[in-house]
Amino acid sequence: MAVSLGLHSIYTGIEKVFEQIAREVDGSLQKGERWHKSLLEQMASDVVGVRSAVIDTQTFEALEHYLGFRHVVRSNYAYRLEPERIEANFLVFESCYESLCAQVDDICGFLIAAD
Repeated sequence: MAVSLGLHSIYTGIEKVFEQIAREVDGSLQKGERWHKSLLEQMASDVVGVRSAVIDTQTFEALEHYLGFRHVVRSNYAYRLEPERIEANFLVFESCYESLCAQVDDICGFLIAAD
């Protein structure tokens, strides 16, 4: 349970970074039921004349999977979590963490240079 809540918190932090980019750089943040998925799609897309994609396709796919797991934890289905699922989702996060950090660093460098 503690690991699943930790993973939930990490994803929430990643999402907050993406929200800030969407608001302050792109000038738009989706609303509605699918806003979490829309935000990921927005970060995986170029915004013409503004910025290139923040994350690549592989990172998008890993985070999309991770988003689904976070939903399970957030929706109080945690009592149904199986240790194997928690471990699998930890490995998904672990596999994309370094590339995610590098990609966020790249967009930060781009924004600093553009300023």
